[in-house]
Amino acid sequence: MSLHDLEPLQRAAAADAHAVIFPSHVADRGGEIVGYASICRVPLLFLWAHTTKLAARASFRLLGEVEAEAAKLSPVVVLPCATNSPFHPLMPRLGYQRLGPADFHFKQLTATH
Repeated sequence: MSLHDLEPLQRAAAADAHAVIFPSHVADRGGEIVGYASICRVPLLFLWAHTTKLAARASFRLLGEVEAEAAKLSPVVVLPCATNSPFHPLMPRLGYQRLGPADFHFKQLTATH
């Protein structure tokens, strides 16, 4: 998706109080943008750093190592962070932008051929 294509999508989403996060597919009805989806466009990181067995510096080093691996695949990542995580208040200083509150949901899919 080019920047030219992204601008109308961003305007439409903003008018409905939504952000656009790594879109791969745009939905339109009658020539009007009504939604988007992001499928496999950005690595999703999960990280656990033991709260008593790792010092803060070691936890940050671990995060840096994971980010370095992810950087081999993509220039951006998403890292969900629970509000009670020691990382949570530090996320902006670590270079992360808040995407907003959200619950993550998991569903096992069955491929149909």
